[in-house]
Amino acid sequence: MGKDTAFVMEIKSFYNGFESYLKTETKGKIVIEEKTIMGYDKKSDKLIESGLMNSNPYIITWVNWFSSSNKMEAVLLDDVSNPEKANFKWTFELKSPDLIVWSNIVNNKTTGIYTFHREK
Repeated sequence: MGKDTAFVMEIKSFYNGFESYLKTETKGKIVIEEKTIMGYDKKSDKLIESGLMNSNPYIITWVNWFSSSNKMEAVLLDDVSNPEKANFKWTFELKSPDLIVWSNIVNNKTTGIYTFHREK
């Protein structure tokens, strides 16, 4: 992710969804650590994700959906009724089975773009 900074994400199937573990380390020290679980909610036709972070005392809940066959968008649960006006949004573009581009959008401006390659 940058000089002396590494990001690791492990994703595992879990029943009809998946669980993930994310970690950002800078100079060998864990800066951000998060554990999430995501599953498909048939009623809303969305993927619902809840996570716990080391740096945040609250449970974070995201709502995710595919806006095309290779693009997923995500907003906080509080913003799902009006995602166009969400202060914070993520997009994930699935470029290939081994390549994802993750964009952070704050106040409708892209603040970071990250490219991830799957390690086998």
